[in-house]
Amino acid sequence: SYPTLMLIYALTAPGHTVDEVAAAMDAELERLKAEPISAIELDRVKTQARAGLLRVLASNQGMASLLPEYEAKTGDWRNLFSELEAIAAVTAEDVQRVAQETFQPQNLTIGKLLTQAQP
Repeated sequence: SYPTLMLIYALTAPGHTVDEVAAAMDAELERLKAEPISAIELDRVKTQARAGLLRVLASNQGMASLLPEYEAKTGDWRNLFSELEAIAAVTAEDVQRVAQETFQPQNLTIGKLLTQAQP
């Protein structure tokens, strides 16, 4: 239903505020839209994606969870078995194009988990 739905989250480091983290995240998303990612960064992320998929597929439970997920998300459970090729085919230009299409103000919802001040 929501092909571009994603969750991006971060934790604050000591001495920094939630608003500082939100501003830093926004700056990184804007940079992603403006500049193609480096070949090294793209390769690192693709390697992580492949390793994560293969790790899940190594167990019966993982396979059992991914098959219906791919059926629901893509309309065919068989698409799971072409995912490695799809990951390999991603280019820096693809990442930039999707970032430009997806990270738009009208698509943004921000949630902040704040603690109450201690007396």
